[in-house]
Amino acid sequence: MSYGLLVADVRRNVFEERNFDLLGFCSLLGVDPYILLPEGDYAINPSHFKKIIKVGLQEEEFLNPLNMAHVVERAIQEFGNPYAVILSSSSSGMEIAPYVAGYFKVPIITDVSNYDG
Repeated sequence: MSYGLLVADVRRNVFEERNFDLLGFCSLLGVDPYILLPEGDYAINPSHFKKIIKVGLQEEEFLNPLNMAHVVERAIQEFGNPYAVILSSSSSGMEIAPYVAGYFKVPIITDVSNYDG
């Protein structure tokens, strides 16, 4: 099965609630959720994710768009191509997305407003 590479949205050692939107999107796509997290102790339920990938960066470095392109690249080298790289609809997600998309020369889907399943 393919996987969705989720870039965790974290702030001050808190796993943001909006990360559950990313999980829902993976479910909608029918892909396993692999999540990228910076170093730190985040209160998450590991059973929600197929794989938790701890990145050897502190939170501030993790949220840097230039660093994230390389983090995603390393994850792809280790786990293969994801079905999608999924970021939250937040200030950091919107800042990181163009850098990652430009680095890999792929399009960005910025909004999903309706789904009739």
